[in-house]
Formats: sequence, structure tokens, C-alpha cells
Amino acid sequence: IRDIVSGAPEPEPIEEVEEEYVDDDDDELADDEEWEYYDVDEDGNEIISSNDDKTSDRTGDDSLEQLLADARSMRASSTESDGLSAEEETPIKDKIFDVISTIVTVDFFLVLGLLAWFLLGIFCSYVLKDDTVQIAFNMNFEKLTQPALGVLMIGSIAGSLGNKDEEEDSYL
Repeated sequence: IRDIVSGAPEPEPIEEVEEEYVDDDDDELADDEEWEYYDVDEDGNEIISSNDDKTSDRTGDDSLEQLLADARSMRASSTESDGLSAEEETPIKDKIFDVISTIVTVDFFLVLGLLAWFLLGIFCSYVLKDDTVQIAFNMNFEKLTQPALGVLMIGSIAGSLGNKDEEEDSYL
């Protein structure tokens, strides 16, 4: 504005040379770019499909069907390349240790509940001067608490044996 008011001659505009834009980032598109969608036919050839006419009238059912078709094709391609399913790859030993791990986890929380029952019994005995909770715990100690602690100890030992095999394999 100062140059115009002072009467100084205007500099000549520099002609902008348009450079071809190369998109190195596949995740973000510029304002003038669009995603290019393509399908692969049975021979492996790519067929470009334009979405110019489909964007406004596409329904939820159509997109769901397309999503399901994509999932089926991905599942089929992954099973062809792998050759074996995930269940066949897992040895029986790993399945056994997974079951033991689940049992130990559930039993651990059972033992925590029994501990809370025991502590509640102690609290009631000393603070409330009522031994009912403590007597109920003591009556069920041999039936509930000892087996739960035994399962927890045996499961922990069995789980540690499974981990030793994995550690030895990792050192080889």
C-alpha cells in the first residue's frame, strides 16, 4: 500500500511456473486429489472403478455388502497364502497351558474373595464383637479355602513348567 500511495513503480509480477505435484504421502490427499478405487478380477487384472456417480446415492446396505465382500476376499487370500488355519498351527501343548492359565486366573480371584471373607470375619470379631462371619469362614475352610489354595499352587507350578520350555526355546 505504501508503494502505491507514494507513487513508486509497481514491480512486475513474477510468472508462477506450475510444477507437477508428486504425492509421496499415501495417507493424505490434497484438495484436488481423490482416492482411486479399483477392483481385481479373476485373472488378477486391476479394474479402475470411478465413484463419481455413486457417492451421493450409496446406501448403508450397499456399503455393508461391499465391506462383507472385502472381508471375504481378504480372508480367502490370507488362507491361500498361509495354507493352515490358526487353530491348526497351535500345538496341543499351548492349548493345555492356555486352559491352565485361565483356571489359575479364575482361582486367583476366588482366593482373593476368600481372603476378603476372612478379613471381614476378623473385622467383625474384633470391632463389632460378633463372631458369626468368622465362624462361617472357619466352618467352610476345609471345603472351600484349602482346595482353592491347592489348585492355585498346582496351577502356578504347571504354568511355570510351560514357561520354562518357552524360555529354553528362545535361548536356542
